[in-house]
Amino acid sequence: MQLDPQKCIRCSPIESSLVERLHSTVADRLRVPWPSGAIKVPASVAFSVALMPCFMLLAAISLTATLITYCLLLPCVVYTVHRHIKDIAVSRDPQLLSKQTRHRSKFYISFLLSSLFWCYFFFMTQVMNHLEINAIESLVLHALCGTSLACLYITRDRSAPRLSPPAAAEVDVIESGNAWRLCDECVKQVPAFASHCRTCNACFLHRDHHCLWLDCCISSSNDRWFVCSVAVGGTALLYAALLALSVVCRPYVLRHSSLLPLPHLCIYVYATWKSGLSTSTACLLLMLFTASWLLLVQQVVCIARGVRLRQWKRSRDTSRLTLAKVMQNCFNFWFRWSSPPVTRRSC
Repeated sequence: MQLDPQKCIRCSPIESSLVERLHSTVADRLRVPWPSGAIKVPASVAFSVALMPCFMLLAAISLTATLITYCLLLPCVVYTVHRHIKDIAVSRDPQLLSKQTRHRSKFYISFLLSSLFWCYFFFMTQVMNHLEINAIESLVLHALCGTSLACLYITRDRSAPRLSPPAAAEVDVIESGNAWRLCDECVKQVPAFASHCRTCNACFLHRDHHCLWLDCCISSSNDRWFVCSVAVGGTALLYAALLALSVVCRPYVLRHSSLLPLPHLCIYVYATWKSGLSTSTACLLLMLFTASWLLLVQQVVCIARGVRLRQWKRSRDTSRLTLAKVMQNCFNFWFRWSSPPVTRRSC
């Protein structure tokens, strides 16, 4: 494979076949040593793992570098990778553009996990070294993190469709078209209130949406675990950010709560490299907290209205809700012990 230097000078486009060969060569050579043999690592996963420490180190230089890195560079890079993944998927299958579906990629979940890992790494190596966080604060933080990760694991573990085919006794109901229907995508008999996800290529019961960052669908089997993971995870991110800022700033402790130190007089946050890394970690934690709680607010609005996210995006119902209706919808969401009967449609 030879590259013409004149094309680089004239900014001539490179042939698509040459780009595909380059991608395949890099993907084949990118491996991780393992006792049983070298394991292939997707380029998107390796890029996401190496991306976050570079940005966190760059943001630790000064306040201006922090703002430029987290408010401009990081969103632009993530959006560029997202567009690149979509363009590759459309080039392989042009029908994806007309179907408005998303191509599955390990970049998003690996980017999320690597962000959490590097935040935890710099928190333990830079923030905890100041020896200003007591054992109770550390225990509360680790309990929140462990609970959030457990909920995330259960969310992904319970994301399988789990739609059993109809029994022989339900043939009459199927023919009447009240409880079951034929999915045009799966070409299978599915419940009437199940919907098809083109990204997962499967039907899910009461599907809410496809979570790009977890690479799974959120449906009636894991939606409560998803809401718990987002709520507890956002709380853990905020608490870790406050602890990190209270180390580099002069903390202000509330009168009735010694476990919640608030940053006060943040003047010398970039005085040393260690304090700069602590501030960079805290800013990234606050950024992740904002994203998680925006997602939580979206879910709370849908729960209060008693609809799924995909239905709310289509209808945009702005009708007023009474307090009794909101309480009933929240109760039905959290305390439904079984799926609704298949004799009627449900949201």
